[in-house]
Amino acid sequence: MTADDLISELVRDLEPVTPLPPPGTRALRWTLAAVVTGGLVIGVFGVRPDIVLASATIPFQAHMSLLALAALTAALAALTLAVPGEDLSQWRRALPVLAAMTWGVWVAAELGLAVAAGAATALHIDRGWHCITLAMAVGAVPAALLFWMVSRGAVLDGRKAAMFAGLAAAGVGALGVEIICPKIAPMHLFVWHVAPVLAWTVIAAVAGASALKSTTSSRVPD
Repeated sequence: MTADDLISELVRDLEPVTPLPPPGTRALRWTLAAVVTGGLVIGVFGVRPDIVLASATIPFQAHMSLLALAALTAALAALTLAVPGEDLSQWRRALPVLAAMTWGVWVAAELGLAVAAGAATALHIDRGWHCITLAMAVGAVPAALLFWMVSRGAVLDGRKAAMFAGLAAAGVGALGVEIICPKIAPMHLFVWHVAPVLAWTVIAAVAGASALKSTTSSRVPD
């Protein structure tokens, strides 16, 4: 068998592959889809009654800005990691995590100020399971869509890609809760808004890595 015959034999059953758009383009498409689907869910549940007043406060603006930054940069990082050979600097890897951590630290600082001021209910933990349900409802479609978009690539580091995808989806869910939930007590925010984002990111990193690996493996011919 000649070299030409060998090459012809190897490529005979291969199907043409359409290159995926650049990660930035795919991240923009995901962002638009997340805004639309998340907005529809928010419309169903309704925005908080004080949304106009809240929008003018520094805490609300800081929460929303940091969450948006975390979600957008995490989605871009996940989609970039789905492309072999794409460069993802340490800074680009760290930015989503730093944004999410800064949001958490900001809320923790608000809690510390409330405790220092002697607020009687500063450390009271209310029942906020409804907020977790809302976050899951807002972030469900963006999570599924982003996971599918990442799985269409060739993921080499499934754990990091899944972690960033989870953080992005959790960030969208938290953004929705900030718009829907009228409660501003720092302890409520820390337990029912911040902690679930951390939990979902960890779960995505653990469970999502195996799922991405199996999805990618299923597309590789034997």
